[in-house]
Formats: sequence, C-alpha cells, structure tokens
Amino acid sequence: MRTFAIVVPFLLALPIAAQRELLDDLPADADAWTFRHLGPEFDPVPLPGDGSVTGLARIGEAVWLGRGDRLWRVSLPGWQVRHSVEAPAGLRGLCAGPRFVYALVEDGIAILDPIAGRAVGTIECAEAPRASVIGWHEGRLLVGTKDRILARDGKAGEWVEVYPPGRRQLQWLVSAGGSLWGGTRAGLVRVGGEPAADAVKWSERSWPWVVLASAAVELDGRLLFVADTDGGEDRKLSVAGLLSPVRRPADEPGERLTASVLQTGEKPRFEIGPKPLASIDLCRLELERLAADPQTIVRRPDGSTGVLPVVIKAYPNVRVRDLASFWDAITAAGFDQVCCPPVEAWVLAERQRRAVQERERMPGRAGK
Repeated sequence: MRTFAIVVPFLLALPIAAQRELLDDLPADADAWTFRHLGPEFDPVPLPGDGSVTGLARIGEAVWLGRGDRLWRVSLPGWQVRHSVEAPAGLRGLCAGPRFVYALVEDGIAILDPIAGRAVGTIECAEAPRASVIGWHEGRLLVGTKDRILARDGKAGEWVEVYPPGRRQLQWLVSAGGSLWGGTRAGLVRVGGEPAADAVKWSERSWPWVVLASAAVELDGRLLFVADTDGGEDRKLSVAGLLSPVRRPADEPGERLTASVLQTGEKPRFEIGPKPLASIDLCRLELERLAADPQTIVRRPDGSTGVLPVVIKAYPNVRVRDLASFWDAITAAGFDQVCCPPVEAWVLAERQRRAVQERERMPGRAGK
C-alpha cells in the first residue's frame, strides 16, 4: 500500500454506492451523531432489564444477562425470560464453562448455578480487583486487566499470562472460531490467536458510537452484543442484538480518504485526512486539489481505477445540514464514492421499520 499521507487503512462496513439522499430523511437541525446504526448485519433482539449492562454468558440453551442489579436467564431461541435473581455485588462480567456460569466480582470470581444463578462457590484470583473482563477460551477460564490476560490451569489452580491485550481497556472477551475477541469503547478487536481456516470469521470493526459499557457472547456464529452507548448531548442509548460476521468486499482493508466534520464552537470545522480546515470553502479548494492529484487514483475491487473512496466521520453536535453540505462539497470536487456508514445504516433501518409498520396496518392483516 502506498504511503500517501492522507491514505489510511480502514476496516468498516461500507455501502455499495454513495447514498447522499438518505440524509434528506433527517431533520436538518438535528445532531447527526444521534442517527447511528451498526448496519443491516445487526438484528435487534428483545432482552429484559434496565440499568447498565454488566455481563453476558451462554450455557446450554440459555443466556444469562447482567443488567443493573439483576441477573436474567433467557431461553433460546425464543428470548423468553425464565428466571431472575439479584446479581452478585460488584459484578463486572460473566462467562460460562461446560458446567457453571462464572461472575467477575470485586474480590474474586463467583461460581454460579447455571439454572438458579445463585453462588455455589468461589475461585481465588489475586488479579480480580484489577480485572475488567472474564472469559472462557480453549477450555480455560480467563481474566483480563488493562495490562494482560491470565488463564487458570484447571488442575493446578494457578494463573498464568496468555495474551497481552495491547493496553486496550477491554469490556468483554468472547471465544469464537478458535480466536479470542474483545470489545472496547471503540470497536471489536482480535485479542489473540488466528481463527481456524474453516471457522466463521469476524473482522475487526469500529462501533458507530462510543460504547460506555457492553457485553457479548457468541451464539451459533453470530455475536450477541448488548451495549450502553453515548448518544451525544448527554444522551445514552441502549442496543441489544445479533451481529453477523459478514465480510463483504467493501469491508476489506484498502485505501480510503477520511473526511471529518466536527463541532466545537458556533461553526463546524473540518479535516481532510489529517489536515484541519476552518470552513467549507477551504474544504472545496483542498478537495479539488486532491481530486486532481495523480496520487489519489487507486485501483478499485472491480479492477477499474478512480479517485480514492471517501469515508465521512461526523462527530457529536454536528448538524445534519452541515454533514450534508460537506458531503455535497466532496462529490462536487470529483469524488464519486462517498459514504457515512453509521448514519446511512440508521436511515435504512428506520425505513425498514416504517415499512414493517405500514404492512401491519394494511387491511386484511388484522389477526394474522
């Protein structure tokens, strides 16, 4: 890959074509940050409880969910609540082995009955007060701090370091496809190990929001993901659903031009690659210069050549009208592949939701 200064490798689910007209569905004065979605590969599911999410674990045909001060046992595949119990004090994470559910708490690890959710024992772990995540991978119980991940030897009962998480503050660990995955405030990351050649593969990806707290578990090749997110302007959003590890050609690493719009005062400001620009007029000049630069010509997945694809990032408090104006300036300069994936995905999901509602209201559907 060329080392052109403004080109970055980017792993993100991109639409097939630019969909600027989707912004017309949104109020021009609204904060664009509030309209963000994971995309069509995310299917919402109904999960109980309220309060901050504290953990997820699957054991058999049930999922245990920690939310607020409660644990909830939900049956699969119907998502029916079968049991609820008070969560252990200081709960910071859940995972499951073959026989038990394990809860990371303030001073150790609690062993929970998989049916009743009550503590039936404890496991000593000196790192527990500093740990933020717990998991089960390759037959061993794991705990992770910001500096390292330890695994417990089931026979000797000793804890040994297995993975350095790269000083990323992890919110959960999930074992899938022979690899260990983790969730951070920013996205899904591989923690260690390569997946088997025939395994379902996830790719590292960015979340469309800042994730304040989250939990996840693998369910038959998909990721059940529950998160409390920063919706902008002090708004918190909760999402729960199944995330498919679909990898389309547009998700592959490649050369992208990132274009950002930010709002820190009365007027928006912009960045084209790493270059800050104070006005939309300056953006137009910079974009026209780049579009005419031979270094921005790349080979596309279909074998054709053209200017770099552009991914727009909209930060909190940016108005929809400013995002739209920025988008229009980029396309007017000659960039013909432009997208803002999280916002586009939100509009498409909302259109789908409204279409379902309309079908349900159609004459003749009552009672069906």
